[in-house]
Amino acid sequence: MSAGGLFNALFGAGPLVALDQEMFLGLLRAMGDPAVGLIEQAPDGQIMLGVLGERLTSDREFYAIFETDEEWSLRHGARPLGQIPISNVLFVGSILAFAGRRWRVIAVDDRAKVLNVEPHRSGRLPLFERQAVEPLGDRLAQEMRAVYLAQDLPAYADPAATALLQEGSDAFAAFDLSRRAVLADGPDTHVLLWRGGEMNGVMAVALLAMGAETEVHDLGVTLTNTTTDHARILLETVAARAPSAAELSAFVVNLSEAKFDAYAPQAVLRRLWERRHEAYVTQLPEVALQAVRLIDMAPSLQRLST
Repeated sequence: MSAGGLFNALFGAGPLVALDQEMFLGLLRAMGDPAVGLIEQAPDGQIMLGVLGERLTSDREFYAIFETDEEWSLRHGARPLGQIPISNVLFVGSILAFAGRRWRVIAVDDRAKVLNVEPHRSGRLPLFERQAVEPLGDRLAQEMRAVYLAQDLPAYADPAATALLQEGSDAFAAFDLSRRAVLADGPDTHVLLWRGGEMNGVMAVALLAMGAETEVHDLGVTLTNTTTDHARILLETVAARAPSAAELSAFVVNLSEAKFDAYAPQAVLRRLWERRHEAYVTQLPEVALQAVRLIDMAPSLQRLST
């Protein structure tokens, strides 16, 4: 099939219109690079598999539907620290928890999946450390809040589930989270958005673009070494003039998310990130404004982690 035929078959009509012709041609050129060898073009213009393409498509893993968690190698200088699975958006300046302490990302090799990190000056583990790499969806995060607001203990829950739910409900009530979305925790500020991982990640990148050190968690974003007053200024800025998806994508470094993204040009991956997150970016002003409205009543978080 020719390049034009491929484009029409894949993106000419229907729900899979992800690439325009210019982007598609850029992708084909990268795949056909002799150093890559995914595809080749015959003298008559027909596209066919190259050496690497033949090898990949002959492997049974090529047809696997389910994605496996991508693990990143952490290095501090020349010393390897270990590996960590990452699903949230990643950028230089990201704060990670590993081996019982906080680390700040200083350099990223997206293709090799290597992070160069340095110890973060606060040293404390984040309050909302994630227990799984599966990203939380908007619907689930909002349902969690609805359950806490209802103060209901379902009869079908077993004793362990009831105890955990009661513990969460007690904390929700103690910090008045039905009316408050911002928590001061020593030198840090937690902004609880009650949104999924995609929205929290976009907000974190927007705040990073303004110079804040941010940490994404399942409930929102943590601003490290940031007072609630400074958090207000940052959120008001986002509410007044949120950056575009193209501006934010410049800060994102873990663009290779899908199975064969490592073979795609960075320009194509960046453009796809922008398209996937455009809807979340347009919601930034509203989400930031909701947090600003509640920031005046922010309580002080006194060692809840203990």
